[in-house]
Amino acid sequence: MLFDEPGKADGRFLLDTGVAARHKPFNRICVHGAAPEIAGALLESERINFFGDQIFIKEPGTRERTAFHQDASYFDIEGDQCCVMWIPVDPVTAQTGGMMYVRGSHRQGQLYAPNVFVSHTPLPGSEGERLPNIEDHPNDFDIVQFDVEPGDILVHHYKTIHGAGGNLSRYQVRRAASLRYCGDDIRFKARPGTPRQLHHSNQLQDGEPLSGPDFPIVWRRDRSQDAA
Repeated sequence: MLFDEPGKADGRFLLDTGVAARHKPFNRICVHGAAPEIAGALLESERINFFGDQIFIKEPGTRERTAFHQDASYFDIEGDQCCVMWIPVDPVTAQTGGMMYVRGSHRQGQLYAPNVFVSHTPLPGSEGERLPNIEDHPNDFDIVQFDVEPGDILVHHYKTIHGAGGNLSRYQVRRAASLRYCGDDIRFKARPGTPRQLHHSNQLQDGEPLSGPDFPIVWRRDRSQDAA
């Protein structure tokens, strides 16, 4: 386990996946909110598919770190046009577990083995080399970290290496949602060892574009405005 020091582990680190499939108000945010259009602009895509979501809660006194990782290693897709939006509903600082990114790491062209999130241990059956030990050697990497407020959105490429510290505050909970959106060039690709999404029908084959109820199209570019 990766722990932030000092202090004992008083808090809990909670994670839930596929919330939009079970919670209609949250689904409306993911599918009908502003995020799909933002993704379309950033990815320069003709259409945007909703890929999935997670929510994260780190209670005050949570020492467990989120180990550095790449989201792409957990996703059954390949291509370049995929972004992840990290949306906090509480103020988040370095002390409460702010997100840290290895700048430019999405351009390295390498996918590392997915880990179990709170340690460097690879997921059983997964492929790829282990990530370098970034936590113990932060000065060897170009790491950026941002303090955020409710209403802010952090967006990163799905191949960006990133992680977060524990929540060492005494009173401030750290809650955030992670929304994933894919563009035109993304294709389905089953990856060994990736976590199964129980709410998915798993009807796609390798090489097929995202489609169907598992990956709905949530935004299309309006070309009529270009003509005007």
